[in-house]
Amino acid sequence: MEERIKENRAIKIAIVGVESSGKTTLCRALSEKFNSNFTIEVSRDYLSKLTNRYTATDIEKISELQLIEEAQHLKQSNSILFCDTTLLVTKIWHEVVFGTKSKLIDHLYNADDYDLHILCDIDIPWEYDVLRENPSIDERRGLFELYEANLKKEKVNYMIASGSLEERVRVCNELIKKIKPT
Repeated sequence: MEERIKENRAIKIAIVGVESSGKTTLCRALSEKFNSNFTIEVSRDYLSKLTNRYTATDIEKISELQLIEEAQHLKQSNSILFCDTTLLVTKIWHEVVFGTKSKLIDHLYNADDYDLHILCDIDIPWEYDVLRENPSIDERRGLFELYEANLKKEKVNYMIASGSLEERVRVCNELIKKIKPT
């Protein structure tokens, strides 16, 4: 995997998974542990400004904004950039909600842009949030399996982060130290 790390670029770590699986919490904790930058999940801000239900076009716009967020933070990163959500999330979101693939998201998304994908497990309780849509454990399990199937299909380096925040950080820390340039 080290051969994939591009010279003069921070390694990029994608933190992905089902809603309410701890992506943002883990992203912030790892960013703090490694004293590095992280991207925010732009969909929260975008969706909170809508007056109507979101559309497929909105998810595509969110995808573009997420890439802009990533590019801006990558320029400012020293050795690691933690990405709270990637286009894998918007890709699956679009497919599940609208039942179709987005040609734009498929064109923009490149799993190989990330040196490691951390898939957050669904072993923490779902918490209500006005933007969240999938509270049932069966829905969450199905979505988790969809994420993992996509990562396997892409043949990317990924791990599953399970357990408490402390356990997740500990396991992620061990793996990240192995790929982090010195």
